[in-house]
Amino acid sequence: MKRMLKVLTAVAVGAVVSVGVAAAAASPTVRTGLTSKVTNTSAVLSGTVNPDGTSTQYQFQWGLTSAYGLAGTTHSAGSGTKPVTEQSTAGGLIPGTVYHYRLVALNKFGVALGGDRTFKTHGFPPPGVFTGPATQITTTGATLTGTVNPNGQATTFTFQYGTTTAYGEESFGQTLPAGTLPQTVTFALKGLTPGTVFFFRLVAVHGASVVEFGAPESFLTLPSPRP
Repeated sequence: MKRMLKVLTAVAVGAVVSVGVAAAAASPTVRTGLTSKVTNTSAVLSGTVNPDGTSTQYQFQWGLTSAYGLAGTTHSAGSGTKPVTEQSTAGGLIPGTVYHYRLVALNKFGVALGGDRTFKTHGFPPPGVFTGPATQITTTGATLTGTVNPNGQATTFTFQYGTTTAYGEESFGQTLPAGTLPQTVTFALKGLTPGTVFFFRLVAVHGASVVEFGAPESFLTLPSPRP
């Protein structure tokens, strides 16, 4: 009877050890946290990772949608059994824009995805820019058109033009006051070569660094009439 009790005790202890090992051998537990130090172009992302007893790597992902598309550097979260707070800075962001982000962790037992969260960078969104068609085309001139939405901040715009998509020429800059509605802008070109294809696009700038480009357009100046 004593021998049977010893056997049963050994089996029970072995079962407990096995359960403990099984519990430790698991994919990490992840929780996406809040943001801090949000600026016009950056934010500090945070979250917690529980490696669940196995060497674990983590990274933050972010982007304009829940498909993300950008990711921070991969770091080690260790191999502990308690949640560890992790942080990473997302840089090069667009001002006044909503971003999605999450924390992702990986160990040899699998991948864990933190929940999706969002934050909005400070400042005004970039200007909205649309390159319009060329009008009033002659043998040596044309009027370039387009629309600019300042999106709440004084905005400088120019037209770039040339005989290739490298452009090479630019109109003098003009400034629109802060507003939230698209405004039509134009520029008259003169002294062009007859019978030549010209490419152009509209460019708008907030401050000195936030630049938006309209799509390229083209036109053909009228050929010179024959004598």
